[in-house]
Amino acid sequence: MEKNVETEVKLLVGKKELKELLELPLVAKRVRKGSHETLKLVNAYYDTKDLLLRQAGIAYRIRQTGNAFEQTVKMSKKAAGGLTSRGEYTVPAQGWRPDWTAFAGAGLPLDVEGLLGGALVEKLFSVRVKRDVRLLQVTADTVVEMAIDQGCVLAGKRKDTIGEVELELKEGKVEDLLAYIGQLAQHVPLYTESRSKYARGLALLGKVDPGAGAGVPFGPDGKQSYAGAVKGQIYQHGTRILEEQNAFREESIETEADRIFLPSFTAIRQDLLRVHSFLDGAYGMELNLEGVLSPLRRLRCLKDAKALWKKLYGVVGSEAWGGDKLTPLFEKAIAETGRKIRAQVKDGVYTATLFTLYGAMEKSTWNAGDYLQYEQMLRLGAGRLLEEIHTRLGEEGPLKDSQGRRVGDLLRQLAEISAQTKVDGLDKDSRKKLESLAAGWAELDACAAVLQILSARFSKAKEGTVARQAGLFYGWLLADLQARYRKTGKGIRKWAGGVKFPEHADKDGK
Repeated sequence: MEKNVETEVKLLVGKKELKELLELPLVAKRVRKGSHETLKLVNAYYDTKDLLLRQAGIAYRIRQTGNAFEQTVKMSKKAAGGLTSRGEYTVPAQGWRPDWTAFAGAGLPLDVEGLLGGALVEKLFSVRVKRDVRLLQVTADTVVEMAIDQGCVLAGKRKDTIGEVELELKEGKVEDLLAYIGQLAQHVPLYTESRSKYARGLALLGKVDPGAGAGVPFGPDGKQSYAGAVKGQIYQHGTRILEEQNAFREESIETEADRIFLPSFTAIRQDLLRVHSFLDGAYGMELNLEGVLSPLRRLRCLKDAKALWKKLYGVVGSEAWGGDKLTPLFEKAIAETGRKIRAQVKDGVYTATLFTLYGAMEKSTWNAGDYLQYEQMLRLGAGRLLEEIHTRLGEEGPLKDSQGRRVGDLLRQLAEISAQTKVDGLDKDSRKKLESLAAGWAELDACAAVLQILSARFSKAKEGTVARQAGLFYGWLLADLQARYRKTGKGIRKWAGGVKFPEHADKDGK
């Protein structure tokens, strides 16, 4: 672990859940003997009126513990899926008076006095907490500090209550910390807290945090290794999920769960699919996502089915159908599925799933993808996709179901790569058509999923009108799907005719 770097995960835990957490054998039996202590901490945060320090990505505080004082500079953080890493430099202090000269021998890579340019710092707000601390021997090599903070942020007459658990890596491996949180979350509902105490204090003052975006971003970079880029993307999607679930569990928006969570979970799965051959255990990680993906897909499918049915019903008219019997059933199924998803969020399933994934991903071995650059891998992947599309298309004529589905999957993958980098063999018009074909195939997949829902849910309906309407709807969808498959297949062949596939390139490589 790098010196002067704080690596931690901050969690929100209710009083009932906190008691359950501390009683878990995973916690109680791993406490280092003699490490448990309770502290009363008083923190004062300082900056200029214009927040010059924060604009530079710095949070500065003075802390009193008993009769002792210390001052700390925290640098811009790197955030990944709930995990934060940031530079932290702490030296003794003489009471509540800032002293920048004391950091001279602490390795702080910054001239604070030069940054301030003579501007004076002042106390912005204070934080008072009771901190319950213990060291946990998570593995033979990894030690984690568990700090339970209960208290408040005070800014004048304004107050914000604090109740959180921080798990900070003291010795050992990050993957052990991540996997450990995944284990805890399987037993007790846990939610990540992305806001720092500093940010909460500024919020009380009615100030926007100018350093909120000052951290080091994760994500693909053309010069980044393929492994690093994919990991970064997975962490980005995971961070979004963890942040969104905090708002989701407070609001009654169960039926919007697919819109909120499905794109990010799907993106993580697609990232894992891309690295099957490079990341040991990627297939197992992908399978572990099915528990959260399945109800989200089902919710999306039910909503699509309801919308399609209402469209068809409106065209034919109520007299011909004997009154709408399917819409209430779809709405009931949508509500049931939404409640199941909310229960997963409430029980901390998303947190457990993601941190288990993070731990496995960091622990697993990367093969080749750790040294190949992101752009290189994208282009290599695009070439292989183009070649397989050409092979799969085979002879002229309609695409068979299994053949068509595979070609559709390949098209979507190629469209994603084409959106990120230039693909040899695809000009501007080809790329535009590719995007259209990929989107069309996604719609076909959605329609096929609706058919499965209808068949499974309404095929055994006891009420005759329900069964009749379900059967008519199924038949209409099936006929429409087959017609669209044929049309899309012709479109794919036409598109492929204008593409220069790798094995058909000119001899001079043009």
